[in-house]
Amino acid sequence: YCYEDDDGIHPEGEFLYDIQLPTTFTPTNADSEMEKFYLWTIPQVKQAIIEDDFKPNCAVAVLDFLIRHSFITPEHESNYFDILSQIHMPGH
Repeated sequence: YCYEDDDGIHPEGEFLYDIQLPTTFTPTNADSEMEKFYLWTIPQVKQAIIEDDFKPNCAVAVLDFLIRHSFITPEHESNYFDILSQIHMPGH
C-alpha cells in the first residue's frame, strides 16, 4: 500500500499473521507504544477506520483482517474491490 502525508508519498509493506488467543488473555503495554487497549465490536472497528482513528499501517492491517475473515464482503461494501486494490498494491 502507499500513503501520502506532508513529507510525500510512502510505499509500505506489512507482513500480517493471525494468532488465536484465549478469552482470558489481557494485553499489556510492553514498549510504551500503546496508551490503552479496547475490546471493540466489529462495527466499532469499522467506524474507527471510517473516522481515521488508526495510523495508516494499522488501518491496512485491520482492513486486511476484516476482509480475510469476511467481515467486509463485496456484497455489503460497494468499494470492496477499490479497498483490495489499495491495500494489496505491488511495491514500486
